[in-house]
Amino acid sequence: MAEKTIAKIEKNNLEKSAIILLFLEAEMPGVTANVISHLEMHVVKEVLLIISNIRQIPKDQIRSAVNEFYHNFLENDVLFGGRVASGDLLETSFDAKTRNKIVSASDGGLFDYLDRLSDEDLINFFEKESIQMITLLMNYMTQSKMARLMTKMDTKQVKTISRLLLTLEVPSLDVIWKLHFALDEYFNDNVLIETHSTDLQLDKMASVFETMSEELKSEIFKEIQNEQPQMFEELKKRILTFEDLINVSDIDFQTIMYEVQDVRTVYQSIQNTGELMAEKLNTNITERYKAMIQNEAEELGEVSDADIEIAQLKIIKAARALEKDDKIERLLTRTELEKKINDESVV
Repeated sequence: MAEKTIAKIEKNNLEKSAIILLFLEAEMPGVTANVISHLEMHVVKEVLLIISNIRQIPKDQIRSAVNEFYHNFLENDVLFGGRVASGDLLETSFDAKTRNKIVSASDGGLFDYLDRLSDEDLINFFEKESIQMITLLMNYMTQSKMARLMTKMDTKQVKTISRLLLTLEVPSLDVIWKLHFALDEYFNDNVLIETHSTDLQLDKMASVFETMSEELKSEIFKEIQNEQPQMFEELKKRILTFEDLINVSDIDFQTIMYEVQDVRTVYQSIQNTGELMAEKLNTNITERYKAMIQNEAEELGEVSDADIEIAQLKIIKAARALEKDDKIERLLTRTELEKKINDESVV
């Protein structure tokens, strides 16, 4: 009886840990991999298996998990011996940005669910709403989402929205949050978000695996493949590899390289990748940068497989961060690119 109770408690704690990791990954892509690297292998497997089974997390569960984390780490007279001890642990475990997210947020941002809706669903919704409501909601969307929607809207409507956005006066925060929750309920009642929740979850999982070492990834893949083969195949299609960066535009490739900056990382990343990647890099860097890479080659000599992997993971992480900030176009895996080309050829 006691063993069953302990097992149930452990499972519950792992589920809460999974929610915390998903929350962090949604806000800061790549940070989860750093946390996971400090966990024991059996814990990593169990947590990621729990994540792979999650479809949609209700707000009350997110709030409960984050609040419990907050109280356990920052409240006096709790598990870790009070504010000083827990503050030290939090200080050494996470950077400032991550700490602030953990202790201050118990939910997503305003209208965060809009980016999880398809463009078609939003366009259909907008057809029934006033131009003022449309403008207000678009104000809270990402730049890429807003741009896509505008290409599918009437030119006259786009002009009006653009003008209103420049002079938009946002209502009080109290009113905005009430609207946030009202629309959230509306979209859930009309099963608009639910149809995309599996895709969203797979994307989150893929971003976790993209910045994980091959050894650890292979171990976890075996577990998922055995227990959920269909989901495993879908997951593989969404994981961005370093070679997929060959397909990004030249301007986006230059932006990624500029973000990375470290010449040694760039040099190490292109080892054993073939002529296409070498050519992609060569056409997107200056003569001075080429000379710096040559200096690295002469200094380093042969590069180990481990160093190549680490360098490539750093660049993927940088690329995903740029994508999240709308500084580059959406990154596509080979499978996603092939699907896009096929869809465009059909049209």
